[in-house]
Amino acid sequence: DVAPSRGLGDVYKRQILDSVNDLENAMSDIGMRICKIVMNCQTEEEYALVDQMVYAFAGKTLEQLLKGIRKHEK
Repeated sequence: DVAPSRGLGDVYKRQILDSVNDLENAMSDIGMRICKIVMNCQTEEEYALVDQMVYAFAGKTLEQLLKGIRKHEK
C-alpha cells in the first residue's frame, strides 16, 4: 500500500505557516533591538534621531512601530 500524497494545498499551507513563523521571529528580534536602542537613549535628541531612523526604515514613527509590536506580542 502506498500512503496518499499530500495535496498541494497542504504544501502551500505549510509554506505559508513557516513564512509567518519566520516573520514573527524577525519582528520579535527587531522589537527587542529597538527596545534596547531606545533604553540607551539619554537625551531627547537621541530619541528623536532613533525615531527618524525608524521612520525612514519602516515608514512609521517609533511609537507606532512599538505599538504594533506590543499588539503583535499579545
